Amino acid sequence: GKDYDVQKEPASMTKVMTILLALERLEMTDMVTINHDMAEAIKAITDDYVKLGPQEGEEISVKDLVYAAVLTSANDASLALGMYISGTEEAFCELMNAKASEIGCLNTHFSSAYALSTPDNVTTPYDMALILNEAVTNTNYSEIAKTLNYTINATNKYSSVRDITNANRFINTTKFSYEYYIGGKTGSLDGHDPYGRYEWFKGFAQSKEDPRKAIVV
Repeated sequence: GKDYDVQKEPASMTKVMTILLALERLEMTDMVTINHDMAEAIKAITDDYVKLGPQEGEEISVKDLVYAAVLTSANDASLALGMYISGTEEAFCELMNAKASEIGCLNTHFSSAYALSTPDNVTTPYDMALILNEAVTNTNYSEIAKTLNYTINATNKYSSVRDITNANRFINTTKFSYEYYIGGKTGSLDGHDPYGRYEWFKGFAQSKEDPRKAIVV
């Protein structure tokens, strides 16, 4: 591969690690209450980042937050999950980095639970492949990532349902759909990188004739 060990910001592919840890440590039926600290951290996410919009005091399921983070790349949903697990984003990032080391990542350092563009939130294509492989192999990430539409039911803060659609073109278009696709995550620094723009796309494909996974980063 080309530049597979070159460190770059992973953008929204950061969320793969957050969701991996959420799926490992939480039950999908667990209810998250958006406390004051979570609400303040969510408010600090600027409007150019995708958001679901959970409100302080809202009771929302882990499942709803996971699907929002994976399908629409909702940054506040990912942040809420991290803070629910560890109390603070900083503590959750320590957990992210420990997990990265556990699965063999040598050039990865997370400082964000979602996708905040910072110089010390970095990884490599090779390390991201390891992370996604762990998610697809050992959790139900694949099932979530292949979902086209998902409905978040009304909560104590929202009186109506919230319908979300997968933003991944492997799922939401016929032009780019792929029969053997088993999950992935898109990531872009468009608008968040002061030095220009680059995109990463990461996906999985699995052949019925060959059980080996093909990882593209």
